[in-house]
Amino acid sequence: MLVERHSPAPLVPLDALRVRGVVGPNVGIFLQSMVGLPWLYVLTLYLQDALARSPLEAGLLFLPMTLTSVVAAPAAGRLVPRLGTRTTAASGLALSAVGLLLKMGMSSEGGFPPVLAGMVVGEAGFMLCKVALTIAGSGGAGEDRKGLSGGLLNTSIQLGDAWGLGIVATVVAAATIGGEAASSEALIGGLRWGALACVGFAALALPVVLFDLPGGKEQNA
Repeated sequence: MLVERHSPAPLVPLDALRVRGVVGPNVGIFLQSMVGLPWLYVLTLYLQDALARSPLEAGLLFLPMTLTSVVAAPAAGRLVPRLGTRTTAASGLALSAVGLLLKMGMSSEGGFPPVLAGMVVGEAGFMLCKVALTIAGSGGAGEDRKGLSGGLLNTSIQLGDAWGLGIVATVVAAATIGGEAASSEALIGGLRWGALACVGFAALALPVVLFDLPGGKEQNA
């Protein structure tokens, strides 16, 4: 930061980091990204290690979630001008939390239907929130700095993925009784704690979305 401060052409002008339209969306998408990659990690362990599905079977079971994202992303783009970024993003976070809580029903016997429902609901919410935050943040630094805004958002996403995965993986490992020799039910217990950690990240993102994003429809038209 010291080098950037004294550079005549800084890569990231530090004054941009004091703009509310930059800080709010970036903090929000950072916290939301702490949910995205980690819940895929939890689901992968559940399908392959707890349910003993092959990699191909596990991949196919992610298909409903993938199709949901394909439908939800353009739907979010249409909702933002109507509802505003704040309402759309907050609704998406709420749906993400509901989806994660549904995944708490995972078990080694007969527990996949609620998990599947959670995958669909959670992914729909995740895309609603992510699209709204991207729209809010892409122009936050001003029309002449849209490239900078996009780069900051991408950096926030990458950092959120990395931090979230590290924390959730640690939580799962610490909460799984028996280590590598743990039974599937013991592993599922650890995975539930990992899902709860993701709920916590979504809860932390909610006040950022509610207080730091524009609420009016006219700001998103």
